[in-house]
Amino acid sequence: MRLQASSRAWEEGRFAAALKEELEATSPDALHLERALNAGNYLLDDPPTVLVNGFEERDGVIAARIGVFFGVVDAGDCCIDDPAPQTPHEEYCELELRIAKEDGETRVRLLD
Repeated sequence: MRLQASSRAWEEGRFAAALKEELEATSPDALHLERALNAGNYLLDDPPTVLVNGFEERDGVIAARIGVFFGVVDAGDCCIDDPAPQTPHEEYCELELRIAKEDGETRVRLLD
């Protein structure tokens, strides 16, 4: 994943707002949120809600810690006559992003 708008915003002093905006316009798949599933077993395609919890620069890399609320559903046990309702709900996880300042190339790591 490349977060080019966020890496450009670093020098402009508006990094947190740009990061939040760019991530909330991204597919949940790009953040690998399936690794953070706890109470559900299917990741919804709804845009995530992002909280920027902190960030700093280290050797040309912006390290950002974010919180993400994302939609999931427990799809039951896949039996044709399964009466279990598929009620969507939200889950939360924290991620560390390592964003290269030069090109926005980003690595994502699940923290919890």
